[in-house]
Amino acid sequence: MGLICFLIGRARKIRNHTHEFGQTNAVFATQSFLLSSSINIDTGDSSVNVFSLPQLNYLGTLGISGLGRIVCLSAIESEESKILRIAIGGSKLTVLETRGIG
Repeated sequence: MGLICFLIGRARKIRNHTHEFGQTNAVFATQSFLLSSSINIDTGDSSVNVFSLPQLNYLGTLGISGLGRIVCLSAIESEESKILRIAIGGSKLTVLETRGIG
């Protein structure tokens, strides 16, 4: 996955898959996080990789089975309650909520 920063004119590659090649169908950024979808082509299981912004440090992967390919992502974070709520669209709509972020 490539990231281009137009403000400083720099490009950076971010590894989004455990293998050399993979598909990234959806990307979404909040104030603090970059979320990107990934799919294991062998098993059909999808996941959402979470990176910190602006440093782009890898924070972890949310594994999701039974959803098929993720085609869209959206998220909202609450700094007061430290909750990150992620809406994921694939073969069905799924909402995940993480607590204790930031």
